[in-house]
Amino acid sequence: MEDIKEALKNLLPPMVDEDLVEGLALQSSHIIFENKDEFLFRTGDIPKGFYWVLSGQVIEKVADGINLLAGRGAMVGLEELLEKRKHISDWCTTCRTEVLFVDNRCFKNFEKLDVAGLVSEELAHRLIQLKAACQHNPSVLIRPA
Repeated sequence: MEDIKEALKNLLPPMVDEDLVEGLALQSSHIIFENKDEFLFRTGDIPKGFYWVLSGQVIEKVADGINLLAGRGAMVGLEELLEKRKHISDWCTTCRTEVLFVDNRCFKNFEKLDVAGLVSEELAHRLIQLKAACQHNPSVLIRPA
């Protein structure tokens, strides 16, 4: 438990209350994916939360030949949770990866934390990654009307 709290403190803004950190640690699920190619989400999964990467690395298979890497601090699946939409791509590990699974109930506690900037920063980072990955094939970003 202390390791999880310490990992959260390293990811959250410095002024976060100790009780809230402990609450997040208790309410989230600590998961270790031991192997490469273990799935976090599959295309079509209904969002029930997101994975917060504590260590290791995961990859999102966006389109044929377009993959995005995400490492420590990434909030994997956050976009689908916020939009209440099914996952549009597969996410899997690239190595041993330690995460916290933050479900809907636990995510509501984020409102008590001052993490709006952290969430916005993560979403902006993901958008920039996606745009960079799709530069050689911009049609991937175009949805049919």
